[in-house]
Amino acid sequence: MTQTRNRSLAGKVVLITGAARGIGAATAAALAERGARLVLTDLDQPPLDGLVARLGPDRAVGVVADVCD
Repeated sequence: MTQTRNRSLAGKVVLITGAARGIGAATAAALAERGARLVLTDLDQPPLDGLVARLGPDRAVGVVADVCD
């Protein structure tokens, strides 16, 4: 399991829904730390924009979207 946790995600793109807070934001931070590029979606733009700013625009892009329907 340790090998999986340390594996680089460079060159991979990950889509995370509900990314602005909680588990979504924590997952985004962890994956960015491992080198993934992120497409983050949420209904609430201000915290989504804040997360993208923290992760860096070269690492993440935020999209306001409702994926329920």
